[in-house]
Amino acid sequence: MEPTSGRLRPIHMFKFGAILLAAGVIMMTTPGPAEAAAAPALRVTPNPVTQGQTTTAFLEGFCGASTCSPVTLLVDGVQVGTARADAQGKMTLRFVANQLPGQYSVTARQTTPSGPRDATTGLVILISDQANGSPPPPSTSPTRKPSPSPSVKPTREPDKTNEPTKSPTRTSGPDPTTPPASDKVTTTGDETDKDNDDNSILVWVVLGALVVAGSVLAWRLTRRRSEAS
Repeated sequence: MEPTSGRLRPIHMFKFGAILLAAGVIMMTTPGPAEAAAAPALRVTPNPVTQGQTTTAFLEGFCGASTCSPVTLLVDGVQVGTARADAQGKMTLRFVANQLPGQYSVTARQTTPSGPRDATTGLVILISDQANGSPPPPSTSPTRKPSPSPSVKPTREPDKTNEPTKSPTRTSGPDPTTPPASDKVTTTGDETDKDNDDNSILVWVVLGALVVAGSVLAWRLTRRRSEAS
């Protein structure tokens, strides 16, 4: 057996270096405390929701180290938010369900040095305003209309046929329907005689005018003859 010296032999140095290298590789590949060993999990509450309602995604089992990427949340492949997990690998993310009514898949994705992490759950978007699948309130039956009360027949009017009919008392005086008699009644014959009288007077006036005009004319002719001689 050879005596040991203060220096390590080359073979010993090689073994020591190999051990240090293996330990470094193991430390690099071993997940840190932020990378939980549990599988990623995802749940959405409330679920179902109505279109346009805000809901919350609860995530756990993701990586919260700086070497890990933020967690991206997708609804039916469309990104609705992103955030980083805490030291325990948990996080919450609120988002609005703007999709049309139906069933959708919600996925949380993250990239880590040890590989991708993801979790998936379902989301139901309703048409009605009833969230969480609660049934609609029972419809109230219409109130029963009150039955109409029986109509009361009018009392029979007293028979008036037996009562004697009183004729109106005629008052003395001229009948208003009869026109008053005029003092002078004009007949057709009187009107004819009046027209004849008027015509006779007119004829005499014309004849008188002609006589006067003839006399004046004869007087002028006589005067001219006397002046000429």
